[in-house]
Amino acid sequence: MGKKLDKIKESIDIQIIEVTPMLAKTILGVSSDFNNRKVSKCTVKKYAEDMREGRWLFNALPLIFTKAGKLMDGQHRLEALILANKSEVFLAIYGIDEDAFPTIDANKTKKLADDLSKLNVVDNEVVAGFIRLWYSYSRTSENAKTRFSKGYCQRTKALQIYDTLKYDIHECIEYCRGTEIIGLNHASFMYCECRKIDKELADWLFKELAIPMEQFEVLDNENPLKWYYDRVKYIKSQRGKIEVEDLLKNLCGLWNMYRLKGKEFFSSNTII
Repeated sequence: MGKKLDKIKESIDIQIIEVTPMLAKTILGVSSDFNNRKVSKCTVKKYAEDMREGRWLFNALPLIFTKAGKLMDGQHRLEALILANKSEVFLAIYGIDEDAFPTIDANKTKKLADDLSKLNVVDNEVVAGFIRLWYSYSRTSENAKTRFSKGYCQRTKALQIYDTLKYDIHECIEYCRGTEIIGLNHASFMYCECRKIDKELADWLFKELAIPMEQFEVLDNENPLKWYYDRVKYIKSQRGKIEVEDLLKNLCGLWNMYRLKGKEFFSSNTII
């Protein structure tokens, strides 16, 4: 442990710094390619208001920088500082290894999508949604019926899932792009599962689902697609929103309408 402590002491530099709006812009500019999490405008506005009103206090929560000087944690505070046009004092820690990024605030606000963004994954938000669905509902997942959490351990496992399924995930996302009625992450996940059973039917059905929303209104009432559209619309009108289980169960119903006497879509240990 002593060697580890000595190594960390040698590589880390800790300072208390005053950050001006100009310096904040410079830091964010230098760090723009680091792939921090997506900025929350609401959070920035809240912080900026506190800074303007003098409520922002020094609490030793640090700005964290990589060995190359890129910002790993603190972008919302710096964005707020620029918005408020105020200077503030922060503790700053320099020299943290980039590989530590997924562990920062792992049990707070960081999401799987942030980890995927750090890996330069295209459609990272959609991919994150796909993986959460696969983890909780796929017939081939050992965690079926287990909710995905944002904790570091499950996010690390999710990255392993992505590494295994990434070609299938991106192929399915691209095939279902334009699906408005259930969202791209739900459509791509369901398409991925359905094509394991009947690829020809899955290819046809999910292209049909990708039509513009207004076209569902004019479908014949005997058309199963119209049934699905009406079900989704009814549930939204009753609850104000539609849950994942509603989307998946009704899509299973639509799938089975077309398969008629085909085998069940889900096995008994999943959501049906």
